[in-house]
This record gives sequence, structure tokens and C-alpha cells, in this order.
Amino acid sequence: MSAESVQESHALSMQGDDGLGVNGKGALAATGDGTGWGLGLAARPPIAAADGSAGDGGVGRLAESVGTRAGLVILIVDDNSDSADSMAMLLRMKGHCVHVAYGGEGALARAAHTGTVDLALLDIAMPGADGFTVLQQLKKTHALSNALFAAMTGFGQASDVERSLSRGFDMHLTKPVQLPLIDALLQRAIERRKAG
Repeated sequence: MSAESVQESHALSMQGDDGLGVNGKGALAATGDGTGWGLGLAARPPIAAADGSAGDGGVGRLAESVGTRAGLVILIVDDNSDSADSMAMLLRMKGHCVHVAYGGEGALARAAHTGTVDLALLDIAMPGADGFTVLQQLKKTHALSNALFAAMTGFGQASDVERSLSRGFDMHLTKPVQLPLIDALLQRAIERRKAG
């Protein structure tokens, strides 16, 4: 990258009134092949790590404040890390505190070390303990005693939905989950939390 490109990059990172710039927890990178070739920009917003630990910009602390939680506390349990992490990213962008576990054992460990959880999204077909087994175990924990439980699975036949609901799930979502269904699920979890 030329010295001129570095100066352009620095100038862009310092701007903020026009929507460019990052608050220090994210990153903005500019690349280019020299004058006349344009400038490539890549932005990394400040989001929480996949385990919900550092970098959440205070969303985790906000969500844990008793009585003042703006966002939901959500647990995602899915052995497919790409699916779990992309859903977690989406939900964090919507302002929620999200914990991810890649199996039933991890979900139980999360539940033991997490405050109240408002919503749990569980994959059904996982190795070891399936989603139905994990559901029954999580329902026995204090952290999820009032949580809304949604099956989030690739199985979408009417019989699959019926089975999920009859085995204790509140909702059944078929992957890939459409955004309006996610929004409806979140609204339902918010209403349940308010009814408390």
C-alpha cells in the first residue's frame, strides 16, 4: 500500500459525520493499488465473541442488569458451528446478549454459569444428546425456568413440527430460518419475559 493510500485510510477512519469510522472496538481497513485504482474498504463492527465474553460493547452487562435489560438473553445450542455463530451474530446485531454451545454438555455448562435466559434455540439432530434430551435437561435448570424454547432444525415436515411441540418446544423453526420468523420469535420471548 502506498503512503498516499495509508493517508487516505487514516483520513477515512477519522471521519464520522458521514457514517464512516469505527468507535475503537471494531476495525476499518482500507486497501488499494495506488492512485486511480479505487479504494477497497472492509469494516469489522464491534461484536461479541462467539462465547459471548469480550467485545460485546457492554451488551452483556446491559442484558444482565436486573429489571433494566433492553435485549434478551439467548442461548443457542447447535453442533453446526457455522449455523450457530451466524445466528448469534444476527441476534447480537439486534441488541441481544447471546451465548453459544455446540452440544448438550456445553449447553448445560452455560446454563450453570449464566443468569436468567429468556430464549433458547436448540438444534434437534445433534450427536450425543439430541435436542429433545437437551431440552428436558435445560428445562430443569434455574436459568431457563421461564425461557421460551424453540427447535431450530432442518426437519420441517408437519410431523416434525408436531413432534417438537408435543415434546415440549414452544416453537419449531425450520432452517434456514426466515427473518420475519426470527422477529416473531423474539417478540414472543419479550412478551413472555414481561409477563414473567
